[in-house]
Amino acid sequence: MEYFLMLTVVLLITLILEKIYKTHLYHSLTQRIVTVGLFFVIGVLWDSFAIWQGDWVFPQGKNLGIRI
Repeated sequence: MEYFLMLTVVLLITLILEKIYKTHLYHSLTQRIVTVGLFFVIGVLWDSFAIWQGDWVFPQGKNLGIRI
């Protein structure tokens, strides 16, 4: 749950700073969706590889229960 909360806080801070300073990293919603989707896929692959290698684990009773 802490991993999920950390990612959520980082996302919220980024969105708040984008609104305050009126900076836009993307020119369209499509660019934003493609970029976020790409990093999501990379993150899932990275986490899955690390779990497969035994570098880290997500304990069964301490996660959201969502399997990809």
